[in-house]
Amino acid sequence: MVSVTDVLFDPHGEPPWKFPEPGIQYAGTIVTTPYVAQRLDRNGNPQCTPDGIPRWALWTSVDTTDGTRGFCIDSNQVAKAFDGRAGERNLRRWAVEWQIGGQLHLSWTPDGHGRRIYRGRYTPPETDEGPLADAG
Repeated sequence: MVSVTDVLFDPHGEPPWKFPEPGIQYAGTIVTTPYVAQRLDRNGNPQCTPDGIPRWALWTSVDTTDGTRGFCIDSNQVAKAFDGRAGERNLRRWAVEWQIGGQLHLSWTPDGHGRRIYRGRYTPPETDEGPLADAG
């Protein structure tokens, strides 16, 4: 069960991926089971859109070359990098599909109009089916 404290603060205690300048790329291995929780503000209150629709976020941790980092999809800009929107259905689908051991890659470039274009990729973990995998 995800607690309010888990979501209000970094749920895994790692610093998040940050993209202060163009061209920064991150790649790493998922090390915690991804999960979806409603976004909270700094006071622990659930966040909603102006229409009253709850806002959701996907959380996980990723091992990178410079340590373990928190990873969160809480905006459509990042969600579009994975061919979707940050709606609850997509976030929950990704939380189910993404597995510990899978690889996440994310980068961004400016679009010339003050916006960021994110590019993302998820690669499932390799599975070792053993010598009998092809025996039919």
